[in-house]
Amino acid sequence: MAQLIKLRDYISRYEWNMYRYPSQFIRLKQENWKKLNQAWEEQSDLSVAKEESVPDKDMLFTKLKSLLKRSSNLSVEDGQNRPPRLLPAKREDLKHYFLDKLYPSQLNWATSTVSDISFIAQKYYRDTQLKYFLQRFPDTYLLLYYPIFSIKNTPVDGEIILISPLGMEIIYLFADGAAENIIAEEGRTWTLHDKGDTISVLNPFIALRRTEKIIKSIIHQKEIDFPVQKTVLAPDTPIYFQKRTVPIPDYRVQTVSRLVWRQTCVSIPIEKPAAAGCRGGIKLL
Repeated sequence: MAQLIKLRDYISRYEWNMYRYPSQFIRLKQENWKKLNQAWEEQSDLSVAKEESVPDKDMLFTKLKSLLKRSSNLSVEDGQNRPPRLLPAKREDLKHYFLDKLYPSQLNWATSTVSDISFIAQKYYRDTQLKYFLQRFPDTYLLLYYPIFSIKNTPVDGEIILISPLGMEIIYLFADGAAENIIAEEGRTWTLHDKGDTISVLNPFIALRRTEKIIKSIIHQKEIDFPVQKTVLAPDTPIYFQKRTVPIPDYRVQTVSRLVWRQTCVSIPIEKPAAAGCRGGIKLL
């Protein structure tokens, strides 16, 4: 599970100690998983025992209620109890249950400190994109979700930033099925075509370059050598480039599903331009 180290302009404990909290989060997550897995195994044992014999119903209910109470305490931090519920029957479903149950606590963990807490917008608890990034990458990945930078006391919006042990990826993300197709035009705008409607959006390269400039200035100031990749991700939506607006080589444009993109994410080098007529799977007009 990737770690959310910055959400918009909310406070973050990671700003206080970037060395302590990543390892602490991993340790707490592992401890909670062990507790939940133990409760799940005990529940499975009770189910088997129930099939083999017919014990006293009140005694069985008491044991089941006790172990489910322990599993209901799953949280990044102690003291957040929730009503008990039956655990999934399959281990794979248990993993999804664990991640879903941990997600709200992770948001609270990432937007608070020892002394302060943020009251974040409820939409982030339902944000499927944010949930995807957090649940589909390893613990060693760090996520800044649309961070807001302060440049000379002026707030500047940033794009999604995903940091891995091998590099950093700045991501402009179109929503799943945002349009039937996207036309990458020359200038400041691209055009989305969907069911007869035409919508103009700001050229993603502009937003990516803005975030890249900020990130590289920080890297340069700290004298760090760390690769930065810029990515336009449009899951399952074809992007058509006019030949004069073909993306330059230091951009990666993906129209594949998020699963396919995730399998190649960050760890691959910047792609070289493909043969004439097609660049990185993107059709040219």
